[in-house]
Amino acid sequence: MKRYRYNSYQEYLDIQYKTNEPRISWTLQKEYLRADDIAIIKKHFVGKRCICLGCRHDKEVDDFIDNGFEAIGIDILPTRRQINGDINKLEDYFSENSFDFAYSAHSIEHTDNPIHFLNMVRILCTEGAYFVIPIRENPDIEEPIFFDVMSTKRIDDLKREFEPALGNIDVVDHVIRDDTNHPSGPEIAFAIKWK
Repeated sequence: MKRYRYNSYQEYLDIQYKTNEPRISWTLQKEYLRADDIAIIKKHFVGKRCICLGCRHDKEVDDFIDNGFEAIGIDILPTRRQINGDINKLEDYFSENSFDFAYSAHSIEHTDNPIHFLNMVRILCTEGAYFVIPIRENPDIEEPIFFDVMSTKRIDDLKREFEPALGNIDVVDHVIRDDTNHPSGPEIAFAIKWK
C-alpha cells in the first residue's frame, strides 16, 4: 500500500480545501455516471437510507433523493443537503446502523486513515456500500494509492483488500470506466454487501 504521509492533520485539511473547486465541478459533471451507479444500487440494495460520503455538492445527494432514497451528505463544506463534517470522524456525527448503505465516490483517496473510514462505514450501514475509486499509476499528493486495485484494476483485489476493515463481504457488482477524457480519469465502481 502506497500513500502520502501528511505532516499533520491540518495539512490534510488544507489540501482538501485547496482542491475543492475542481472537485465540485467534477461532481456536477458526473451526473450521468451517478445514474449508472444508482441503477446498480437499486438492483442490489433494499433499503432507502443513504449516506453520501464526501459529496462536495448537493447535486449528488439530490440525485439520490430524486430516485426515491432518503439521502444526506457529509463533507467539510456546509451546504443545504449535507452536514458540515469530516468523513475521517464519522463516529462523531452518526450512530450505529443509521443508514442502509453508503455511497462514496472519489472520497476514500482523500481520507487521512482509509482503514478507519471503512470500519466506520461498516458500523454505520446495515446492508453495504458502493464505492467509486480512481485508478492511478502515478498518484500525486492529492490521490495516493491505498489499495492495489487502484493501480491494477484486478477485481479479485477488492475482496482481499477490503475485508480486513469491512469483515466478510461480497462484491456483488462492479464496473471499470476507462474514460481518459473524463477529468478524474479511469475509475472502478463497485457494490459491496455485508455477509
